[in-house]
Amino acid sequence: MAFERKYWNMEAEMLLNTPQVREVQFAKLKKLMERLYNTKPFWKERMDKAGATPEKIKSLDDFSRSMPIMDKAQRRQLILDCGGDTIKMADMTMAVPIDQVTLMAATSGTTGDPTPYPNTRNDIALYQELFARIAWRMGVRPGNRIAHAFGLSMWLAGVPYVHYMQGVGACVLPVGAEGGTERLLQFIKQLKADMLVGTPSLVEHLIEKAPKLFG
Repeated sequence: MAFERKYWNMEAEMLLNTPQVREVQFAKLKKLMERLYNTKPFWKERMDKAGATPEKIKSLDDFSRSMPIMDKAQRRQLILDCGGDTIKMADMTMAVPIDQVTLMAATSGTTGDPTPYPNTRNDIALYQELFARIAWRMGVRPGNRIAHAFGLSMWLAGVPYVHYMQGVGACVLPVGAEGGTERLLQFIKQLKADMLVGTPSLVEHLIEKAPKLFG
């Protein structure tokens, strides 16, 4: 039966850590580098400065050695250089035009201004595939009902995570931590959730409270 297979994506996941998959990774990387180099002045300047132009990158190791990582501090500085215009910064650095974004996530901003994470339809599809692979290995199957107990906000484990989890074919119940303990447990019972995602501390709290509320 299909549910008994080892991996979600048998064709792709059987090739993990093989020369074949590294060839695919490098081909996709080169294609992306060429697109960014030819369409995004920000990335062209960055690649030129690092001596990591597409024609000079012949392997994944070349890329790892030559292309500097853009860290969070540099990203925040770029926002400042854009006059605080986060959308302008995103448009400068994304591989596609900003008007292709269909979901905008962000960090919580606890250590500074929130860092945006734009998602296109293609990004969401890729994340759904990624989360389906993870979920399948954890035992999630189509037909399961997953109660979502993270905060339903813009951070990646909030509303975006609700979209991503649907990739495996499970039914997501987006109750959210904001609903409170009693409401979460009520929906878990009423809608017969058989799986739960949330912070470990909240999950432990729900386990403790459930017998008191429902006996």
